[in-house]
Amino acid sequence: MAKKQGIVSIDHKRCKVCGICVNMCPVKNYTIKNHKLHELGQCIACLQCERYCPDMALVIDIKNDKDTSTG
Repeated sequence: MAKKQGIVSIDHKRCKVCGICVNMCPVKNYTIKNHKLHELGQCIACLQCERYCPDMALVIDIKNDKDTSTG
């Protein structure tokens, strides 16, 4: 079974630090510090942040990790 992981790209020039992505993310992958958005490397590629960002400042690249368990 493949597990999805997202690689987050933040365009800080577009981001207005509105906090929508912080509130939409089910795994709390974002934080705001010093009036700047930071991602924490926990993205599960649900795409909620990318979908709801009013400034189109987020791009999520989806990476599928193959399950290496044997069974």
